This record gives sequence, C-alpha cells and structure tokens, in this order.
Amino acid sequence: MNQSSPVGGMSWKTTPGVAYFRRMNSASKRSWFAAILACLVLTLGLTACEAGKDKQTGSGPPQLTKDQIKEWEQAADKGDAHDKFALGKKFRDGVEVAQNFTNAAVWFRKASEAGHAKAQYQLALSYREGHGVAKDEAEAAKWLLKASEQGNGNAMEELGFMLWKGQGVTTNYVEAHKWLTLAAAEGEGKAAKGAKKLELSMNPQQIAEAKKLEASFIPKKVFTRPDKKKE
Repeated sequence: MNQSSPVGGMSWKTTPGVAYFRRMNSASKRSWFAAILACLVLTLGLTACEAGKDKQTGSGPPQLTKDQIKEWEQAADKGDAHDKFALGKKFRDGVEVAQNFTNAAVWFRKASEAGHAKAQYQLALSYREGHGVAKDEAEAAKWLLKASEQGNGNAMEELGFMLWKGQGVTTNYVEAHKWLTLAAAEGEGKAAKGAKKLELSMNPQQIAEAKKLEASFIPKKVFTRPDKKKE
C-alpha cells in the first residue's frame, strides 16, 4: 500500500489524529498507550465475566447440592443395576454433578457386579484409560469379557482387538476373530475390518475353529431391566 496516497484529500501522515500523536512527547505517548491497554484489559475482563455468568446460569441443568447428591446415591444403592449405572454416567459426564471419574468408577463397579453389561463395558474403559482407577489392562479385559458374554457389541470389539494384540491378555487369534466377528454382527464397523485383516495372520484351522465358536455363541444376559427402558 502506498503510505503517501491521499485519504480524503490528504496524506494519512497529516491527518489530525496522527499529526497530534506525532507532536506528543514520550511521557504522553506512554500514558496514551497505558490508557488503551487498560481499556482492552477491562473489555476482555468483562467479556470473560459475562461468559462465566452465562455458563453458570445457562440452559443446562443446575448442579445438585451435596444433600441432593447423597439422596441420589442412597436411591441408587437401593435401586437396581441400571440406577447405579445411570448415576455412574452422571459422574462421568458431569451432568447435574461435578465431573468425577473416581465416583463414576465406583458406581460402574456396583452396577457391573450386579450384571449390567453397559456398566461392565464402561468399567473396563475406566481401567484401560486409568479414569478414576489405576490403569490395569488385565482388569479391563476381565470386565470386557463379562460384557461380551452378554452380547455387548462395544465390549466385543474392544476385547477382540486386545486379544489380537495381547493387551492385558495372552494373544489368541481364534478368540480375537470370534469376538471381532460377533461385534461386526452387532454393527461395529472397525471390528469387521479387523476380523478380515486378522485372517491374514491365521491358518485355515484357526479360522475354521473361530467360525465354529462364532456360530455357537449365545449371549448370556445377567441383568435385564423389567421395563426395558433404553439405557
């Protein structure tokens, strides 16, 4: 850009504001910059404050009090496995309560021990990622197996890849193929691709054995909520 090009019939260097600024002494210029900076800080501070207020008073559900949380926990303890699982999800996602992975794992465990397949899968993920519990792939595999035996597609897929790669368990291509194939039948896309790729490392006998196990698999539901509500 040509700095001497006329703007409104005059050079930008000779506009009143610029000319006045150029005549200011060093102390005045420093004061001017300090004032501008103060305005910027004030503006940003007010914006952040408003954002915080919006977050606190937004359209989302309000945070429960300690007494309300205690009531929920007492109700979940008296309720069935799904009630325990639902509370675990609230702690995991920070819905109506402060996000707390430790509390989430506690309630997922209670629901898992009562036979809730989705809770068993979530507890397994907690152990895989170290969320709320010490990271332990062997423990993760244990709960994935329990959920897989109940027909949980997510758990089947996760377990299949762990068996393939020997993560937390001894590598077993036959079992890995079985769970990946069964997961694919439940709509897990990565499992279908994984099973095909795994076959490249298997011999015909192993593939035949895996397919035999797949054909004979029958889910063993431990917990089924009577009202069949979607979880």
